[in-house]
Amino acid sequence: DLLDTIRSRCLNFRVPASLEAVAHPDWAKWLADYREWLTLLIKGPNKQSIPHILAAAYGLNLRFQQVSDELSAGEWERVKPTLPEHLNDKDIDAAKTGVYKTFRGQLLAEIEKATARFARDLEKANPGRLPATALQRATESLEKSAGLMELNFNLAASLERFFLTSMRIWTAAR
Repeated sequence: DLLDTIRSRCLNFRVPASLEAVAHPDWAKWLADYREWLTLLIKGPNKQSIPHILAAAYGLNLRFQQVSDELSAGEWERVKPTLPEHLNDKDIDAAKTGVYKTFRGQLLAEIEKATARFARDLEKANPGRLPATALQRATESLEKSAGLMELNFNLAASLERFFLTSMRIWTAAR
């Protein structure tokens, strides 16, 4: 606990740490489906693929939320009994929010890595054609959505923004 006058003169730095892989039975399938969705975008939309692309985006959004909620709820149930007894409801809510933000951040980092792997694999298949601009724009979009989530913007709407932006980015990158 720092005094406000001290805290106001401090600089906060986020230092990335290597986190363990996401331990959820549906997450590997989610990542595979995300990659398949990106592949559909790169191939370019057509009359047959457009409904699949849109449905997949909303399905990925919903499944992301489910995985995030299940991971967070499980961790919260593990952490809750270890909290000090003197905490008030506001402090308990803050601790719970911290658990949820941690897992959500880890999942978003995994999406960023998966997107980068997808772009590298595209470059391997087509040497000299790394969609660097698309990768940069997709990463910026994901970071923007993550920033909105940090401001307590609705999770589903933030993810929807990312997926819709990704559709524009990757279909233009072909």
